[in-house]
Amino acid sequence: MNKKLRFFVILLIILVFGMTVLGCNEKSALVGRWTLKEGPTYNNPEEMVLFKDGTGIVDGAGITWNIDNHYLYITHPLGSASWYYDVSSSRLTLSDSSGKGGILLEGGRMNTFLHYQKN
Repeated sequence: MNKKLRFFVILLIILVFGMTVLGCNEKSALVGRWTLKEGPTYNNPEEMVLFKDGTGIVDGAGITWNIDNHYLYITHPLGSASWYYDVSSSRLTLSDSSGKGGILLEGGRMNTFLHYQKN
């Protein structure tokens, strides 16, 4: 195998491994118990427990969850929802797709964020 081809194969392996590790770290940052500390409770989870296998519990009901492109997707027995998320240390912020607030509620849009504290 020539040196250029070997270099590109090694580089490709490193990139694929690196992206896999980064993706796992992103999801693992959300694993745990989260309690709503700030934001409206109507139609929004008050407590979430997210397990590393993509399952969890939201307000006492079993759910599945996933993340993709900085969105958290939750499928609940009563329906599904998605939020743009930002997580740092023990704080999780959920917002609409613009990242500027505006959680969609029944009867209109409320300009606020949901802030969760990790327990």
